[in-house]
Amino acid sequence: MNQARQTFAALWNSPARLARRAARIPRRHGGVTVVEMTVAMMIIGLMFALAVPGLGALFAADLRTAAQKLSQTIRYVYNYSAMNAKYCRIVFDLDARKYHIECSDQSFLLEQEKARSFDGKLDVNEAEDGQETESGKRFSRRMSEWEEEEEKLKKAPKPVFTAEEGDEDIFREVELPSRVLFDGVWVSHQEERVSKGKAYLYFFPNGFVEKAVIHLASEGGDVYTLEVSPLSGKTSVRAGFAEVPKE
Repeated sequence: MNQARQTFAALWNSPARLARRAARIPRRHGGVTVVEMTVAMMIIGLMFALAVPGLGALFAADLRTAAQKLSQTIRYVYNYSAMNAKYCRIVFDLDARKYHIECSDQSFLLEQEKARSFDGKLDVNEAEDGQETESGKRFSRRMSEWEEEEEKLKKAPKPVFTAEEGDEDIFREVELPSRVLFDGVWVSHQEERVSKGKAYLYFFPNGFVEKAVIHLASEGGDVYTLEVSPLSGKTSVRAGFAEVPKE
């Protein structure tokens, strides 16, 4: 009996039989089938669909963090300028996506081509008969005093601003996250919003900062707007694009 089993096994596994079985198995040549390619593309598409929202959330988080950090920097410089009796500015390098703080002990006057106002007014009040009123005369005297001071400042040498040094990280040059950029910067001494080159936001020791609107954007297309209040130094941060005020 055992001998018969061995004989049967030998015949079943004989080289000739194994060769015939192998010949009946269809052989695949190089490449993939259409079905396999379709399945692979579906898997790649699914992975991409899952990754895109995650990237968008990452871009938005970087943008929000950069806006909040810049807002804190503006507030810090506002207080630093007033407490240390220094004229300071934040230098925005829009092309390099960086900004840093510079200060000076020398007083100066911003040069600008815009119409000048005094106490929120542009013209002197006049009486109906064309004669200047008493309030107008006081206004004129104050304007004259202001103009004399302005002339002195114009003749004074231009201040030298240098980068502030300190142990605080806030004095170090800041580079925006790799996926965040300056979409534009407008400050009150500018005629219009700029999106290239450099822009300057000035702070004064009397507790005043230029009115400004700063736009930060992410590669994902999101935008944050920072609006600087000139009298308080507070900076509002909100999602979305806010237009530059018309002055």
